[in-house]
Amino acid sequence: MKCIYHNFDTISLSIQGRFPEEVLQLLRQAKEKALIENQASQIEIGKNPISINVKEMGAKGGYAFVFSTGIDGETWLVKDSKDSAKWNIKITIGSLALMTSGYKTIKKRLYKLLENFGVISKAYIDENGLLRNTGIECLSRIDYCFDFIMDKNFQPNMEHIICHNRFNKSMNGKKHIETIRIGQMPFKQIAIYNKSAEIQVSKKSYWWEKWDIDKDNFDQSIWRLEIRAAKEELNKWGIKSFSKLEEALKTLLLKTMEDIRYTQPTNDQTHSRWPDSKLWVTVKEIIRNELLDFSDHGEKQTVIEDYKENIQSGYLERINGNIIGYFATEYEDTITVDNIQDRLKKLEKIIKYKIKNNLEVYQKKFKSRQEAYLFKD
Repeated sequence: MKCIYHNFDTISLSIQGRFPEEVLQLLRQAKEKALIENQASQIEIGKNPISINVKEMGAKGGYAFVFSTGIDGETWLVKDSKDSAKWNIKITIGSLALMTSGYKTIKKRLYKLLENFGVISKAYIDENGLLRNTGIECLSRIDYCFDFIMDKNFQPNMEHIICHNRFNKSMNGKKHIETIRIGQMPFKQIAIYNKSAEIQVSKKSYWWEKWDIDKDNFDQSIWRLEIRAAKEELNKWGIKSFSKLEEALKTLLLKTMEDIRYTQPTNDQTHSRWPDSKLWVTVKEIIRNELLDFSDHGEKQTVIEDYKENIQSGYLERINGNIIGYFATEYEDTITVDNIQDRLKKLEKIIKYKIKNNLEVYQKKFKSRQEAYLFKD
Protein backbone atom coordinates (compact mmCIF):
# COMPACT_ATOMS: atom_id res chain seq x y z
CA MET A 1 0.00 0.00 0.00
CA LYS A 2 1.39 3.36 -1.08
CA CYS A 3 -0.11 6.84 -1.32
CA ILE A 4 0.68 8.29 -4.76
CA TYR A 5 -1.48 11.43 -4.79
CA HIS A 6 -3.46 13.65 -2.46
CA ASN A 7 -5.15 16.96 -3.15
CA PHE A 8 -8.46 18.78 -3.19
CA ASP A 9 -10.75 17.10 -5.69
CA THR A 10 -13.64 19.60 -5.67
CA ILE A 11 -14.18 23.06 -4.22
CA SER A 12 -17.51 24.89 -4.45
CA LEU A 13 -18.20 28.39 -3.19
CA SER A 14 -20.69 31.23 -3.47
CA ILE A 15 -19.82 34.88 -3.97
CA GLN A 16 -21.77 37.80 -2.52
CA GLY A 17 -21.95 40.33 -5.31
CA ARG A 18 -23.17 40.81 -8.86
CA PHE A 19 -21.87 41.02 -12.39
CA PRO A 20 -21.93 44.50 -14.01
CA GLU A 21 -24.79 45.20 -16.42
CA GLU A 22 -22.54 45.19 -19.51
CA VAL A 23 -21.35 41.64 -18.69
CA LEU A 24 -24.90 40.46 -17.89
CA GLN A 25 -25.99 41.75 -21.28
CA LEU A 26 -23.24 39.77 -23.01
CA LEU A 27 -24.35 36.66 -21.07
CA ARG A 28 -27.98 37.21 -22.09
CA GLN A 29 -27.02 37.46 -25.76
CA ALA A 30 -24.76 34.41 -25.57
CA LYS A 31 -27.45 32.32 -23.83
CA GLU A 32 -30.00 33.33 -26.47
CA LYS A 33 -27.60 32.29 -29.23
CA ALA A 34 -26.87 29.01 -27.42
CA LEU A 35 -30.61 28.29 -27.17
CA ILE A 36 -31.09 28.88 -30.90
CA GLU A 37 -28.09 26.72 -31.85
CA ASN A 38 -28.72 24.14 -29.10
CA GLN A 39 -25.08 24.26 -28.02
CA ALA A 40 -22.78 26.37 -25.86
CA SER A 41 -21.82 29.78 -27.20
CA GLN A 42 -18.30 31.17 -26.83
CA ILE A 43 -17.79 34.85 -25.96
CA GLU A 44 -15.14 37.01 -24.33
CA ILE A 45 -15.78 38.96 -21.13
CA GLY A 46 -13.71 40.98 -18.69
CA LYS A 47 -11.49 44.05 -18.63
CA ASN A 48 -8.74 41.80 -19.95
CA PRO A 49 -11.00 39.62 -22.13
CA ILE A 50 -10.97 35.86 -21.62
CA SER A 51 -12.99 33.23 -23.51
CA ILE A 52 -15.89 31.48 -21.81
CA ASN A 53 -18.45 28.94 -23.00
CA VAL A 54 -22.03 29.95 -22.10
CA LYS A 55 -24.56 27.12 -21.91
CA GLU A 56 -28.07 27.26 -23.30
CA MET A 57 -29.72 26.72 -19.92
CA GLY A 58 -29.49 28.08 -16.40
CA ALA A 59 -29.43 26.08 -13.14
CA LYS A 60 -31.52 25.44 -10.05
CA GLY A 61 -31.44 28.15 -7.43
CA GLY A 62 -32.34 31.00 -9.75
CA TYR A 63 -29.11 31.00 -11.72
CA ALA A 64 -29.86 32.41 -15.17
CA PHE A 65 -26.46 31.69 -16.67
CA VAL A 66 -23.98 28.80 -16.61
CA PHE A 67 -20.57 29.18 -18.18
CA SER A 68 -17.18 27.50 -18.13
CA THR A 69 -13.73 29.09 -18.28
CA GLY A 70 -12.33 25.93 -19.86
CA ILE A 71 -12.07 22.19 -19.38
CA ASP A 72 -9.27 22.85 -16.90
CA GLY A 73 -11.01 25.94 -15.50
CA GLU A 74 -14.11 26.53 -13.39
CA THR A 75 -17.87 26.33 -13.81
CA TRP A 76 -19.70 29.57 -12.96
CA LEU A 77 -23.41 29.90 -12.14
CA VAL A 78 -24.64 33.51 -12.27
CA LYS A 79 -27.96 35.15 -11.37
CA ASP A 80 -29.33 37.95 -13.55
CA SER A 81 -29.47 40.35 -10.60
CA LYS A 82 -28.57 43.97 -9.86
CA ASP A 83 -28.52 43.46 -6.08
CA SER A 84 -24.88 43.33 -4.96
CA ALA A 85 -25.91 42.27 -1.42
CA LYS A 86 -27.15 38.88 -2.66
CA TRP A 87 -25.16 35.71 -3.29
CA ASN A 88 -25.51 35.83 -7.06
CA ILE A 89 -22.50 33.75 -8.08
CA LYS A 90 -21.60 30.11 -7.49
CA ILE A 91 -18.28 28.66 -8.63
CA THR A 92 -17.23 25.01 -8.78
CA ILE A 93 -13.62 23.96 -9.31
CA GLY A 94 -13.21 20.37 -10.46
CA SER A 95 -10.46 17.79 -10.14
CA LEU A 96 -8.69 18.55 -13.44
CA ALA A 97 -8.21 22.23 -12.56
CA LEU A 98 -7.04 21.41 -9.03
CA MET A 99 -4.75 18.66 -10.27
CA THR A 100 -3.07 20.72 -12.98
CA SER A 101 -2.93 24.13 -11.30
CA GLY A 102 -2.99 23.47 -7.56
CA TYR A 103 -5.01 25.03 -4.76
CA LYS A 104 -2.92 28.18 -4.27
CA THR A 105 -2.88 29.05 -7.96
CA ILE A 106 -6.63 28.42 -8.25
CA LYS A 107 -7.34 30.71 -5.28
CA LYS A 108 -5.27 33.55 -6.79
CA ARG A 109 -6.91 33.00 -10.18
CA LEU A 110 -10.42 33.27 -8.72
CA TYR A 111 -9.67 36.59 -7.05
CA LYS A 112 -8.18 37.90 -10.31
CA LEU A 113 -11.19 36.69 -12.32
CA LEU A 114 -13.65 38.36 -9.93
CA GLU A 115 -11.78 41.62 -10.40
CA ASN A 116 -11.39 41.10 -14.16
CA PHE A 117 -15.11 40.35 -14.62
CA GLY A 118 -15.92 43.52 -12.69
CA VAL A 119 -17.89 41.75 -9.94
CA ILE A 120 -19.44 44.37 -7.67
CA SER A 121 -20.25 43.91 -3.99
CA LYS A 122 -20.56 46.01 -0.89
CA ALA A 123 -17.16 47.31 0.17
CA TYR A 124 -15.55 45.50 3.09
CA ILE A 125 -12.22 45.16 4.87
CA ASP A 126 -10.48 41.84 4.19
CA GLU A 127 -8.34 39.85 6.65
CA ASN A 128 -5.25 41.83 5.57
CA GLY A 129 -6.92 45.14 6.39
CA LEU A 130 -7.41 46.05 2.74
CA LEU A 131 -10.59 47.57 1.32
CA ARG A 132 -12.24 45.24 -1.22
CA ASN A 133 -15.44 45.30 -3.24
CA THR A 134 -15.01 42.29 -5.55
CA GLY A 135 -17.14 39.81 -3.64
CA ILE A 136 -17.05 37.89 -0.37
CA GLU A 137 -16.65 34.12 -0.69
CA CYS A 138 -18.56 31.47 1.24
CA LEU A 139 -17.39 27.88 0.76
CA SER A 140 -20.19 25.35 0.29
CA ARG A 141 -18.30 22.11 -0.37
CA ILE A 142 -14.79 20.69 -0.33
CA ASP A 143 -13.65 17.17 -1.28
CA TYR A 144 -10.13 16.04 -0.40
CA CYS A 145 -8.80 12.80 -1.87
CA PHE A 146 -6.00 10.30 -1.26
CA ASP A 147 -5.02 7.77 -3.97
CA PHE A 148 -3.35 4.49 -2.97
CA ILE A 149 -1.75 1.64 -4.86
CA MET A 150 -3.41 -1.45 -3.41
CA ASP A 151 -3.23 -5.16 -4.04
CA LYS A 152 -5.36 -6.07 -7.07
CA ASN A 153 -7.58 -8.24 -4.84
CA PHE A 154 -8.24 -5.49 -2.28
CA GLN A 155 -11.91 -5.12 -1.38
CA PRO A 156 -13.23 -2.70 1.26
CA ASN A 157 -15.37 -4.39 3.88
CA MET A 158 -18.30 -2.45 5.27
CA GLU A 159 -18.22 -4.57 8.44
CA HIS A 160 -14.87 -2.99 9.28
CA ILE A 161 -16.43 0.48 9.39
CA ILE A 162 -17.04 1.79 12.90
CA CYS A 163 -19.26 4.87 13.22
CA HIS A 164 -22.44 6.15 14.85
CA ASN A 165 -25.60 4.57 13.47
CA ARG A 166 -26.85 7.99 12.34
CA PHE A 167 -24.44 7.81 9.41
CA ASN A 168 -25.88 6.38 6.19
CA LYS A 169 -23.99 3.48 4.59
CA SER A 170 -24.11 2.36 0.98
CA MET A 171 -22.21 0.01 -1.33
CA ASN A 172 -21.97 -0.23 -5.12
CA GLY A 173 -20.63 -2.93 -7.39
CA LYS A 174 -21.87 -5.91 -9.32
CA LYS A 175 -19.50 -8.87 -8.92
CA HIS A 176 -17.22 -6.99 -6.52
CA ILE A 177 -17.57 -3.97 -4.27
CA GLU A 178 -16.37 -0.92 -6.20
CA THR A 179 -17.53 1.85 -3.83
CA ILE A 180 -18.56 2.28 -0.22
CA ARG A 181 -19.94 5.54 1.19
CA ILE A 182 -20.50 6.47 4.82
CA GLY A 183 -22.27 9.69 5.80
CA GLN A 184 -24.50 11.99 3.83
CA MET A 185 -24.51 15.38 2.18
CA PRO A 186 -24.92 18.30 2.90
CA PHE A 187 -23.05 17.21 6.03
CA LYS A 188 -19.96 14.99 5.79
CA GLN A 189 -19.13 11.79 3.99
CA ILE A 190 -16.25 9.41 3.36
CA ALA A 191 -16.08 7.39 0.15
CA ILE A 192 -13.68 4.57 -0.69
CA TYR A 193 -13.76 3.53 -4.33
CA ASN A 194 -11.79 1.80 -7.05
CA LYS A 195 -10.31 4.75 -8.92
CA SER A 196 -8.56 2.66 -11.58
CA ALA A 197 -11.91 1.07 -12.48
CA GLU A 198 -13.66 4.46 -12.42
CA ILE A 199 -11.23 6.14 -14.85
CA GLN A 200 -11.59 3.22 -17.24
CA VAL A 201 -15.32 3.92 -17.44
CA SER A 202 -15.00 7.72 -17.49
CA LYS A 203 -12.11 7.63 -20.02
CA LYS A 204 -9.94 9.86 -17.81
CA SER A 205 -6.70 8.15 -18.77
CA TYR A 206 -4.67 11.27 -17.91
CA TRP A 207 -4.67 10.04 -14.32
CA TRP A 208 -2.13 7.35 -15.27
CA GLU A 209 0.21 10.13 -16.41
CA LYS A 210 -0.38 12.00 -13.16
CA TRP A 211 0.34 8.89 -11.09
CA ASP A 212 3.40 8.12 -13.25
CA ILE A 213 2.16 4.57 -13.82
CA ASP A 214 2.40 2.49 -16.99
CA LYS A 215 -1.12 1.05 -17.03
CA ASP A 216 -0.12 -1.70 -19.51
CA ASN A 217 2.37 -3.09 -16.99
CA PHE A 218 0.38 -2.51 -13.83
CA ASP A 219 -1.12 -5.53 -12.10
CA GLN A 220 -2.43 -3.81 -8.97
CA SER A 221 -5.29 -1.36 -8.43
CA ILE A 222 -5.71 2.26 -7.37
CA TRP A 223 -8.20 2.96 -4.62
CA ARG A 224 -9.26 6.44 -3.57
CA LEU A 225 -10.28 7.59 -0.12
CA GLU A 226 -12.27 10.81 -0.40
CA ILE A 227 -13.35 12.98 2.51
CA ARG A 228 -16.25 15.31 1.69
CA ALA A 229 -17.58 18.23 3.70
CA ALA A 230 -20.60 20.19 2.52
CA LYS A 231 -22.29 23.39 3.66
CA GLU A 232 -23.77 22.22 6.97
CA GLU A 233 -20.48 20.68 8.08
CA LEU A 234 -18.40 23.66 6.95
CA ASN A 235 -20.73 26.05 8.77
CA LYS A 236 -20.34 24.02 11.96
CA TRP A 237 -16.59 24.68 11.79
CA GLY A 238 -17.01 28.32 10.81
CA ILE A 239 -15.33 27.63 7.47
CA LYS A 240 -16.53 30.21 4.98
CA SER A 241 -13.41 31.82 3.52
CA PHE A 242 -10.28 30.27 2.02
CA SER A 243 -8.23 31.55 4.98
CA LYS A 244 -10.54 29.80 7.47
CA LEU A 245 -10.36 26.63 5.37
CA GLU A 246 -6.58 26.65 5.56
CA GLU A 247 -6.70 27.16 9.33
CA ALA A 248 -9.23 24.40 10.07
CA LEU A 249 -8.75 21.85 7.29
CA LYS A 250 -6.47 19.48 9.21
CA THR A 251 -8.78 19.39 12.22
CA LEU A 252 -11.86 18.95 10.06
CA LEU A 253 -10.42 15.99 8.13
CA LEU A 254 -8.98 14.29 11.22
CA LYS A 255 -12.28 14.67 13.11
CA THR A 256 -14.16 13.13 10.17
CA MET A 257 -11.77 10.17 10.23
CA GLU A 258 -12.35 9.79 13.97
CA ASP A 259 -16.12 9.82 13.52
CA ILE A 260 -15.94 7.31 10.66
CA ARG A 261 -13.22 4.69 11.09
CA TYR A 262 -12.04 1.87 8.86
CA THR A 263 -10.60 -0.62 11.34
CA GLN A 264 -8.48 -3.74 11.63
CA PRO A 265 -10.71 -6.36 13.32
CA THR A 266 -9.42 -8.21 16.38
CA ASN A 267 -10.92 -10.79 18.74
CA ASP A 268 -12.29 -7.99 20.91
CA GLN A 269 -16.08 -8.30 20.97
CA THR A 270 -16.38 -4.53 21.49
CA HIS A 271 -15.84 -3.41 17.93
CA SER A 272 -15.37 0.24 18.89
CA ARG A 273 -12.04 -0.83 20.42
CA TRP A 274 -10.74 -2.22 17.16
CA PRO A 275 -7.64 -0.29 16.05
CA ASP A 276 -7.49 1.83 12.91
CA SER A 277 -6.55 0.01 9.73
CA LYS A 278 -3.22 0.69 8.05
CA LEU A 279 -5.08 2.81 5.48
CA TRP A 280 -6.54 5.06 8.19
CA VAL A 281 -3.23 5.36 10.04
CA THR A 282 -1.42 6.35 6.85
CA VAL A 283 -3.99 8.95 5.78
CA LYS A 284 -4.01 10.52 9.26
CA GLU A 285 -0.23 10.78 9.13
CA ILE A 286 -0.42 12.53 5.74
CA ILE A 287 -3.02 14.96 7.08
CA ARG A 288 -0.87 15.84 10.09
CA ASN A 289 2.41 16.24 8.21
CA GLU A 290 1.87 16.82 4.49
CA LEU A 291 -1.60 18.26 4.00
CA LEU A 292 -0.73 21.86 3.22
CA ASP A 293 1.92 20.86 0.72
CA PHE A 294 -0.52 21.43 -2.13
CA SER A 295 0.90 24.54 -3.77
CA ASP A 296 1.42 24.31 -7.52
CA HIS A 297 1.64 21.29 -9.79
CA GLY A 298 4.09 21.34 -12.68
CA GLU A 299 2.60 18.53 -14.77
CA LYS A 300 -0.15 20.66 -16.33
CA GLN A 301 1.06 20.59 -19.94
CA THR A 302 1.73 16.84 -19.88
CA VAL A 303 -1.69 16.08 -18.38
CA ILE A 304 -3.50 18.38 -20.83
CA GLU A 305 -1.72 16.79 -23.80
CA ASP A 306 -2.71 13.35 -22.51
CA TYR A 307 -6.31 14.60 -22.08
CA LYS A 308 -6.36 15.77 -25.71
CA GLU A 309 -4.86 12.48 -26.92
CA ASN A 310 -7.60 10.64 -25.03
CA ILE A 311 -10.28 12.70 -26.83
CA GLN A 312 -8.59 12.07 -30.20
CA SER A 313 -8.36 8.34 -29.45
CA GLY A 314 -12.10 8.24 -28.78
CA TYR A 315 -12.84 9.92 -32.10
CA LEU A 316 -10.50 7.55 -33.96
CA GLU A 317 -12.23 4.52 -32.43
CA ARG A 318 -15.62 5.83 -33.58
CA ILE A 319 -14.27 6.66 -37.06
CA ASN A 320 -12.85 3.16 -37.38
CA GLY A 321 -16.11 1.58 -36.28
CA ASN A 322 -18.13 3.76 -38.68
CA ILE A 323 -15.83 2.89 -41.60
CA ILE A 324 -16.28 -0.83 -40.92
CA GLY A 325 -20.05 -0.36 -40.77
CA TYR A 326 -20.06 1.66 -44.00
CA PHE A 327 -17.97 -0.93 -45.87
CA ALA A 328 -20.18 -3.74 -44.56
CA THR A 329 -23.25 -2.12 -46.13
CA GLU A 330 -21.51 -0.97 -49.32
CA TYR A 331 -19.64 -4.15 -50.32
CA GLU A 332 -20.57 -7.81 -50.28
CA ASP A 333 -17.02 -9.21 -50.23
CA THR A 334 -14.68 -8.91 -47.27
CA ILE A 335 -11.96 -6.30 -46.69
CA THR A 336 -8.52 -7.34 -47.90
CA VAL A 337 -5.09 -5.76 -48.21
CA ASP A 338 -5.67 -5.52 -51.95
CA ASN A 339 -9.03 -3.70 -51.91
CA ILE A 340 -8.79 -1.53 -48.78
CA GLN A 341 -6.80 1.24 -50.50
CA ASP A 342 -9.33 1.66 -53.33
CA ARG A 343 -12.25 1.66 -50.90
CA LEU A 344 -10.64 4.31 -48.70
CA LYS A 345 -9.94 6.48 -51.75
CA LYS A 346 -13.59 6.22 -52.79
CA LEU A 347 -14.67 7.13 -49.26
CA GLU A 348 -12.26 10.09 -49.28
CA LYS A 349 -13.88 11.43 -52.48
CA ILE A 350 -17.36 11.13 -50.93
CA ILE A 351 -16.27 13.00 -47.76
CA LYS A 352 -14.53 15.76 -49.78
CA TYR A 353 -17.66 16.20 -51.90
CA LYS A 354 -19.90 16.48 -48.84
CA ILE A 355 -17.59 19.00 -47.14
CA LYS A 356 -17.23 21.09 -50.33
CA ASN A 357 -21.00 21.26 -50.81
CA ASN A 358 -21.73 21.94 -47.13
CA LEU A 359 -18.65 24.00 -46.24
CA GLU A 360 -20.48 26.57 -44.13
CA VAL A 361 -22.11 23.85 -42.01
CA TYR A 362 -18.78 22.05 -41.53
CA GLN A 363 -17.02 25.30 -40.59
CA LYS A 364 -19.71 26.07 -38.02
CA LYS A 365 -19.49 22.61 -36.48
CA PHE A 366 -15.69 22.75 -36.50
CA LYS A 367 -15.72 26.07 -34.64
CA SER A 368 -18.23 24.68 -32.16
CA ARG A 369 -15.96 21.73 -31.39
CA GLN A 370 -12.95 24.02 -31.01
CA GLU A 371 -14.89 26.12 -28.51
CA ALA A 372 -16.05 23.03 -26.61
CA TYR A 373 -12.44 21.98 -26.05
CA LEU A 374 -11.45 25.27 -24.48
CA PHE A 375 -8.38 25.06 -22.28
CA LYS A 376 -6.89 27.79 -20.13
CA ASP A 377 -3.54 29.22 -21.24
